[in-house]
Amino acid sequence: MILRDIAELMAAGGTTPAEIAARLRLTPDQLADRLALMERQGYLEREPECSPDGETGCGCCHCSSRCREAGSGSSPLPARYVLTGKGRKLAAGAAPVP
Repeated sequence: MILRDIAELMAAGGTTPAEIAARLRLTPDQLADRLALMERQGYLEREPECSPDGETGCGCCHCSSRCREAGSGSSPLPARYVLTGKGRKLAAGAAPVP
């Protein structure tokens, strides 16, 4: 199940959306659709968007230099998602809740 695969990769950490899409053979648009679905179903929560500060990443979250790779100048970065409790259960192999 693709949603479980996404949740498992997110739970493992250290994976960018581009890497998740590539590993699951999804286009960026297909991954974005799945993430939006997972958000609506309560598996994910979106963190606030922010703009890069040009030096240490985005300047507003705990992420690494990958932020600098995702955006440039003052353009907003893509939304970051975190697993909810329901999403962590899905990643652990629990059956999805309808």
